[in-house]
Amino acid sequence: MLRSALLLIAILYFGSGFAKIVHGNPIEWATATSLGRHIRSSHYRLGIEPVAGQLLLDMPDILIALGALTTLILEVGLLIVLIFGLPLTIVVLGLIGFHVGVYATQGPIFLDMIIVLLFFMSWDKIHSYISTGKSIDLVYDEHCYFCARSLYAFKLLDLNKTVNFYTQYNTPAEYRERENVNFDDEMYVFADGNVYRGYHAFRRLFKQFAVTAPLSWFMTFPPVAAVGKRIYTYIAKNRDRHFVCSYDPSEQS
Repeated sequence: MLRSALLLIAILYFGSGFAKIVHGNPIEWATATSLGRHIRSSHYRLGIEPVAGQLLLDMPDILIALGALTTLILEVGLLIVLIFGLPLTIVVLGLIGFHVGVYATQGPIFLDMIIVLLFFMSWDKIHSYISTGKSIDLVYDEHCYFCARSLYAFKLLDLNKTVNFYTQYNTPAEYRERENVNFDDEMYVFADGNVYRGYHAFRRLFKQFAVTAPLSWFMTFPPVAAVGKRIYTYIAKNRDRHFVCSYDPSEQS
């Protein structure tokens, strides 16, 4: 469905760009005089006059023409990259920037297209690009279904495969031989020579991904950390009472 919607949007943009080329004078369309008519017409219809509109008209003609040419390329280019299977992100970002510019200079015209275009961004590639490339080792209790389920979201976020998930049984020997480590009681994260356990292990795990890094920063505040540690400790100690945490064949009928 999204593919069909994208094709329809690309055709609409292409029609807009193609009309500018075929009908009228494309050189005249890319001038400050033509842009001024569009801006003043929008201001008249909407009853508002954004300051950015006048600032744009005061720019050198060459910059205005360059902006108009870029708009034309983006409108026509979306359908072209879609047909040839080329990456869409740059074109989509360009069109979002175009609509932001229209909003700033002319008012809320086609502002909803920004939201529509966001659906077609390559969020997975962006997430993969901005996330850290450093590897960390995580150890959790494989008999705890709650633990496994809570980590599933992080496995989905780990597009760069930077998190090594271990259970208490296949943990590397170097971690098992450490003192004061009990993998049955808490989750552990080993990163950059440091050991994080329990609440702090989750905090370090949040820090591993760009989209969740702000949560890691928020979790460092003393009031948040105090509450978070209490919640983690309560869940860890009472998981057998409130969660299905282990499999016992004798309980099966």
